[in-house]
Amino acid sequence: FSRYQMHNTPDLQSNDILALAVDYKQRLWVGTARGGVSVFSNPLSVTLTGTRVFQGNAIALCIDSKNNLWIGRGSGEGLQVINLKDYTSENIPTPIQYKKSVLQKHSLSDNSIFHIYEDSMGDIWIGTFGGGVNYTSKRIKNFHIIEEYYGANKILSSNLINCFYQDSHTLWIGTESGLDEWNMQTNTFRS
Repeated sequence: FSRYQMHNTPDLQSNDILALAVDYKQRLWVGTARGGVSVFSNPLSVTLTGTRVFQGNAIALCIDSKNNLWIGRGSGEGLQVINLKDYTSENIPTPIQYKKSVLQKHSLSDNSIFHIYEDSMGDIWIGTFGGGVNYTSKRIKNFHIIEEYYGANKILSSNLINCFYQDSHTLWIGTESGLDEWNMQTNTFRS
């Protein structure tokens, strides 16, 4: 085992590692609490060297099938998306920023992002801390929101979303109040 920490890895700005992702060029992206995002081009080398890309919190990372890096920011910082095709350590593309807006019907439901997941159809699922589930796809281009409802219309067991997983016909949603199931064939939810 090797241990990489702030004191021996200059481009790692926090020891509190929250998310990891590997892109199509086998670069390791590291999301941290308060230390932002760092990228390491050769994670198998003896000396880990990289570039600090962003500051702040990076709670969740997802690299989609189109080579976009989705960064879920904590503490109300929203969501950022970067196209990695043009990324180099000298040329860091300006990220597209998404935040909750009362003026936009299809904006994020919450600015604290806990988890980001791409399903087999290329849809992006975003778990928030209090705003339920947001999803977007190449077909709809906007954010759509699935929130906890009460009574007969209850869909989610909680609006605090921790994780997602997809098997053949089901998207599993891990919440603060249990495990929810969305049957993708019948478009039905069970919590």
